[in-house]
Formats: sequence, C-alpha cells, structure tokens
Amino acid sequence: MYEILFVDDDECIGFIASKFKLWNNSNFKIKSQARNGKEALEILEKETFDLIITDIRMPIIDGLELIKIMRENGDKTAVILSSTYSDFEYAKKGLQLGAIDYIVKPFSEEDLSKALFRTEKLLLENEKETKKIISDDSISEAKIQQWYNHIIHYERSKSQLIGEFYRELEELFPEKNEIYPKLINNIILHEIWNRICNTFPWITYIEDFKVISQDGQFTFEVEVLVESLQSIVKQYELNKYDSVINKICSIIVEHISNDKILDVVSSEVGLSKDYMGKLFRSKLGMTLGEYCTKVKIQYAKKMLQDSNMKVYEISEFLGYSTVDYFSKLFKNNVGLTPMQYRKQLIV
Repeated sequence: MYEILFVDDDECIGFIASKFKLWNNSNFKIKSQARNGKEALEILEKETFDLIITDIRMPIIDGLELIKIMRENGDKTAVILSSTYSDFEYAKKGLQLGAIDYIVKPFSEEDLSKALFRTEKLLLENEKETKKIISDDSISEAKIQQWYNHIIHYERSKSQLIGEFYRELEELFPEKNEIYPKLINNIILHEIWNRICNTFPWITYIEDFKVISQDGQFTFEVEVLVESLQSIVKQYELNKYDSVINKICSIIVEHISNDKILDVVSSEVGLSKDYMGKLFRSKLGMTLGEYCTKVKIQYAKKMLQDSNMKVYEISEFLGYSTVDYFSKLFKNNVGLTPMQYRKQLIV
C-alpha cells in the first residue's frame, strides 16, 4: 500500500478527496494531511511517504518551495502538484523541480484516479529498477562496501570523493591523465565510458550519471555520480537492514512468552544485543527492549479485551516474573492499570 501526504491550505479539498470511492480499490491511501509546506516538512521529519499531493499556492511555505526544500534535503519522494489553470506557469516550475505530475483544481475523482495510475506505474518501475540494482550479480558488494565506508562511516567531503573518483580514472587511463578536470573529445569519452562500464557495471543503472555537451565536447558530471552512489549505498544498506529488522520482529512475536526474549533473538540472528539495539534505534527510533515492551503491551491489551484471562495469567504468558512489575509497566505505557483498562472497555 502506497501512503500519501496530502498538502492543501483548504481543508475541504483534502476532506472531499479522502471520501472518493477510488480508495476502496486503490493501492494508495491518504495517511496524513498538512495545511501548508511548513506543516508538511514537520511531518516529513517524523514519517515517510510514497507520494505527496500538494497545492502550489499556500501560506508560509508554498508547494514549489516545499519541493525545493525536500530535494535539497535529499528527499526524492514523488510529488503531484495541484492548482488552478491560472497557476500553470508555476506548475511548470514545479515539474522542473522534480514533481512528476500536475492536476487542475478543482479536480474530479477521475482526474485524481488517472494521476494515481500514472504515479503507480512510475513507482513500480522505480522499485523494479532498485531491486535490479540491489540484486544484480554484477554489482560488487565489496565495491559498494568500500563506498559505504568512505561515504557513511568517514563522512568524507564531496570534493574528496570527486578527487578519489578522478584518481580511479587516472588508474584506468594512465596514458590520459590530462582528462581531468578538462573537457575531453568524443572518441576518448566513449572509450572511457565503455571501460568504466566494464569496470563498474552497475554504473549503467544510474540514470543521473550524465554526460554534458559543450560545443561538441563532453565532460563527466562527477558530482551527480557521487550523489547517485550515495543514494545506491543507502538503499543497499536500507534493504539489507530492513530484512534483518523484519526477521528480528518475527522472532519477537514467535517467542513473546519467553522471559529471555532478547537472548533468544540474539542467538537466532547471530547478532549481539548491543548491535541489534543500535540498529533498531537508528531505523525505528527505539531500542530493541523498548520495541519488545511495545509488542508485549499490545498483546496484553488484546488479551484483556478478548479473553477472560486473569491479569497474573497474562503477565506470566508474556514472560514477566511478577504481576506487580507487569502492572506498573502497563500503566507507564497505557496510563491505566490492566484492571482499569479492562473495566473501561466494558463501560
């Protein structure tokens, strides 16, 4: 399911759109709404979305400025612009900033449905391309790890990375070390391109790796390459760690009754509790222990609601040594004791 952030200073527009019947058979849903670009950016700091539908003319931060700030922050979430016919020149600017579509207000259910259909095709193509990049055997994991170490761990400056890339070019073409940073002619360009593709096959997947023409001559836009490498590395790491996190979450649910649950998880995934804790905090914003507690509290609420189990039985089932500790933990998270929670469900 693709999640949408809907941004419009006219709350009626968002309300009407949310009532369209198209959502019943759509792979999209409106997850959150904002009244201007400032609110949207605040939401984007805490949540992620697959698509943003935003008005152009809004107070504080308008739609164009919103896209500009997002792109400057490295956020490449798909954006659909919505505005009146009179704002078409602004819409063109938005498309130049990276918006993928434009719908005219007031838009009908059919207009929105068509835009979502086009967007879904684009998102599916991007997902397919990303999976191709990540899973392709021609990609050297060691090479990606090398870039990861340089870019993520050491946080080297972009100029250093560009310099390193030029040095790699020099190693590839020692007889042509004058190629950087000067313009080079077409014949050398194509030879370099072919040899780089043979050495780094995955580069061919980077759409943003551009060759810029100037008066019949060309130069590599290396900064764009570095940014694209950063994006690929982050996607690679995200996919790799997402699978680990999913596995950890599954093990937690499977062993929810075990009072040594963290030890069990550590043993089954082959990672230390300290490392798993750091991984969870970086990806989910909470420690592994906090996540376990959250899952157990959800289980407890469900059992209090749907079963006749006594509180001490629920406590034992969830692996807590004493009912007093369980009750205190429950109240800290829910604001009520287990008995108070059950009673308020009956009222």
